[in-house]
Amino acid sequence: MKVSIVDSGIDTAHYDLRDNLWINPGEDLNHNGIIELIEWNGVDNDGNGYPDDFYGWNFYFGNNNVQDLPESQAAAMARIAAAIFRR
Repeated sequence: MKVSIVDSGIDTAHYDLRDNLWINPGEDLNHNGIIELIEWNGVDNDGNGYPDDFYGWNFYFGNNNVQDLPESQAAAMARIAAAIFRR
């Protein structure tokens, strides 16, 4: 299941989220599901008009930085939607 949250951003490094975030397969050059330094090449590899849009696009600032403040509402909503079940 895929869930989309339109808000101010997301904390892509958060431990509850990082393993569940969608990664744009057209920008993941070796298709291993991990964003590696060499893939940050400033090139629009998937041809959609947005270079290095691994997690999506920040339309407000016109860049690929989708990060938000760690304790923002958007981060909280994303953790609820994509959290890994922990015992």
